[in-house]
Amino acid sequence: MKNQKKIDYFVGLDIGTNSIGYAATDTNYNLLKYQQHPVWGVHLFESAQLAQDRRTHRAARRRLDRRQQRIQLLRELFAVEIGAVDRDFFKRIDRSSLKKNSHENPFAVFADPGYTDVNFYRQYPTIHHLISELIESDAKHDVRLVYLACAWLLAHRGHFFSDVAKDKIDELINFSSVYNELEAFVEDHEYSLPWKHLSVDINEIGNILKMASSGTDKLEKITALLQVKTRKADNDVHWFDETKFLRLLCGLEAKAVELFPLNEYAADIKLSLDADDDKIAEMFADLSEDDASLLLIMKKVFDWSVLADIIGSGKNISDSKVKNYEKHKSDLKQLKMLVKKYLSHQDYQEIFRPCRGKGNYAAYIGSDAKKVGQDEFYTFLKTKLKSMKIEDEADKAIFEQIDHDIASQKFLPKQVISDNRTIPYQLYWNELKKVLSQASVYLPFLNQRDCDGLSTIDKILSIMEFRIPYFVGPLNAHSKFAWIVRKAEGKILPWNFEKKVDFDASEQAFIKRMTNKCTYLPGEDVLPKYSLLYQKFEVLNLITAIHVNGAPVSVECKQKIFELFLKNNKVTKKTILKYLETNNLYTNITENSITGIDDVITASLSSRKIFNLLLEKKKLTETEVEEIINQKTFTEDSGRFRSYLKKFPSLTDDDIRYLSSKKFSGFGRLSAKFLTEPVQPDSNTGDKCSIINMMWDYNYNLQQLMSDRFEFRKMVEDARKEYYSSAPKSLVEQLDAMYVSNAVKRPIIRTMTVLDEVVRTMGHAPRKIFV
Repeated sequence: MKNQKKIDYFVGLDIGTNSIGYAATDTNYNLLKYQQHPVWGVHLFESAQLAQDRRTHRAARRRLDRRQQRIQLLRELFAVEIGAVDRDFFKRIDRSSLKKNSHENPFAVFADPGYTDVNFYRQYPTIHHLISELIESDAKHDVRLVYLACAWLLAHRGHFFSDVAKDKIDELINFSSVYNELEAFVEDHEYSLPWKHLSVDINEIGNILKMASSGTDKLEKITALLQVKTRKADNDVHWFDETKFLRLLCGLEAKAVELFPLNEYAADIKLSLDADDDKIAEMFADLSEDDASLLLIMKKVFDWSVLADIIGSGKNISDSKVKNYEKHKSDLKQLKMLVKKYLSHQDYQEIFRPCRGKGNYAAYIGSDAKKVGQDEFYTFLKTKLKSMKIEDEADKAIFEQIDHDIASQKFLPKQVISDNRTIPYQLYWNELKKVLSQASVYLPFLNQRDCDGLSTIDKILSIMEFRIPYFVGPLNAHSKFAWIVRKAEGKILPWNFEKKVDFDASEQAFIKRMTNKCTYLPGEDVLPKYSLLYQKFEVLNLITAIHVNGAPVSVECKQKIFELFLKNNKVTKKTILKYLETNNLYTNITENSITGIDDVITASLSSRKIFNLLLEKKKLTETEVEEIINQKTFTEDSGRFRSYLKKFPSLTDDDIRYLSSKKFSGFGRLSAKFLTEPVQPDSNTGDKCSIINMMWDYNYNLQQLMSDRFEFRKMVEDARKEYYSSAPKSLVEQLDAMYVSNAVKRPIIRTMTVLDEVVRTMGHAPRKIFV
């Protein structure tokens, strides 16, 4: 082995997610030996868990923690008043989930001599009965009842996806607001909805979407109203299929390849707007950016229909939930009457008793160990109802009503349903405000103000709408994961958040922390995907490859084709063909004559079109436009973005509103320095040119420019050497900077460990490594 240490050797590696195979050979590929043992083997280890799983659990834990924090803040505000009435009130609630000893108080909420939990639940069967009464009644109520109502509203405060102002909740159930957003998005992509030419009141569309009926019934009605027929295959460009578009809006399922016939999606990608957030996220991951954006706005329309259905004829959410409770109670009474009268005792047991029938009523309401959803329960119930032979006319009317309610999914409605996810916080905020307003008449402490002029009501309402902005991050400044910048020390509370935290500095720290690095130049921040420079690079990189009749187009022709992207949102082969023929650049050519590009070019100059007028009027420079695009790419809060735009004095209020309505998301993979650094000497002038200059003045794409023919490759190699020598990083740090998933990171680390062991055994590094 001493002699073997001096010879050259090769190492072969077979790397998997949970194993690594390795072998060392001489230069003739003969297996080497060490102490009479072959230098080969297999290293086994457990596969790494995806970061997504850990992130999901962490997010759920964080949501629960913040819910508990909201309740704790509410308790602190109510503590003195409730302590004067019932000092063990909070203690009983905290211990309500624990098993009681024989000597302990058996009640969980109320244990007064004349009023216990029995009286409370008899008076208020659901929390919505209590909230509804506190909103409507002027009568004096126990402070503990007011607390329970406020605590539930704070714990279940709804989503924050809607930008509608809290004092304009009528807009939340106004169909025109969500429909106009959908129409604007479609027209922004130079299309129009197929029924745009019809004189149809859009509220009629909304009335159909929110009606209590099945998705199939809705589809039939809306298709007839809008006169939409199944589209025949033709040569016209269609962004989406209208019939599948309407199917999704009605809550039905459609395949991605059918909805977007021009895009080459896999046949098994199914789309549905009636899905939870995780499934929606999975759908978006399989779609292009434009298609995902369209689906997101369609989901807003669908969620509007669900929300409108939840509210129904009620005055608010709680009022509607009370009506659902009463309907469930009435439906159950009528169902039991029919079953007792027309079915056997065994059928009654199978329908209503736990563990007697698969998918029965007990499983539907959750009293059975195996819970079932509404569809499974309806399917089970319909099989039982089919065997009923009803002769009494009154009973027939009841039976027909039950059958109709099942078809429209309104029979035996429950309080806790998945559709509750569509309720925005603005509706619950208004309920909370009304509860507190009524209670402030007989609970003076709600009107008391502190030294900052804030009343208890103001503080409770601020708890309801408080969210830590994404750009602020963790509030613990001492955590290695935190980047928060504070204005002042002290405890951060919902009502003093803006006084304690520096929003602008925290946002800049977030941007710096989260920006990815250039693929070629380490340490350089990448450009936003909608950057003027990056979009120019993408378009040039694609159209450089255009060939007509097998020959590349000239530089002048390429530059003229580039101008097409300034006039059209989407450029296709047909567009290029028409342009070449109209300008007599080529004659007697067809679409098949044009090669090197797809039928529809995915790159665009959308940002240039958005800012073109502002640039022409010299209200903004290109540098300022790039800064605005970069800011908008990070900023989800439209209010903060509007405040940012006010830093540019040349922009009018109309300009600010216009730019605020635009959406920029995602990042490219290259940096501005990489694209604009002058490196390559021009053969004509001798001046040094950048990559973007070379792509414009010559017919070279990025792959060609990074070959040995040009200086750009050497520039990248020198930059890498300088960066890694000046800022050396461990293997784990390098992998973290590359955003490598755990499933890939662990095998890489284990591979390096195995390779270190082989090198230590052989005494020197291998001549070659085969992976």
